[in-house]
Amino acid sequence: MHKLTFLLFFAAAIPASAQRVSFGVKAGVPVTEATPDDNPPYTMVDTGRWTVGPTAEFRLFRGFSFEFDALYRAFRQENTVVAVLPPGTTVISISNTAFYAPSQQNAKEWDFPLLLKYRFHAGSLRPFVDGGEVFAHQTSDFTTTLQCLGTPDTCTAAASARNAFTATLSRRGPSAGAGLEFKYRRIRFAPEIRYMRLDHPAVNEVTILGGFTF
Repeated sequence: MHKLTFLLFFAAAIPASAQRVSFGVKAGVPVTEATPDDNPPYTMVDTGRWTVGPTAEFRLFRGFSFEFDALYRAFRQENTVVAVLPPGTTVISISNTAFYAPSQQNAKEWDFPLLLKYRFHAGSLRPFVDGGEVFAHQTSDFTTTLQCLGTPDTCTAAASARNAFTATLSRRGPSAGAGLEFKYRRIRFAPEIRYMRLDHPAVNEVTILGGFTF
């Protein structure tokens, strides 16, 4: 499936140099969570309020075009669990003791959709559909804290621990969308609803986008 997608992209891009190129901006809001809620009700996911970035479109032939976006978004996930550390745990000095363990992930992600788009001919309002592959790069700051929930005598020997680190992740997956384009003077406006399913973790994501190109 991935190989077929790339073949379509490269085949469609061959005559692009002879066609008109458009540039613009896309912005939108997510309507689904950025990560799956694996442990309700102890998980709170903030998907962020927006996604935004530049877009470029290469007009091909007979209503077809090739689109490339670079969309930035950020989200935060918080998990709260109560854990009992097993014997032999080296994070802190006491095992077999209950701990309150809140953790937080602050993620920043760039999504790079490569899309083949088709416009239907319908006068001034032109419906369109698109589909292709999304490549994403995510950088996350993780923070985890352990707070002792045992008796005062036990907890005096078990200092709370805090761990913080940064991790990067490359993601990819299919994408599809549909929208309606209309033109005002030299500017084209194109509201769209877009679906994608990125891996690591696999989750369905839907975003409402508004874009303009010129």
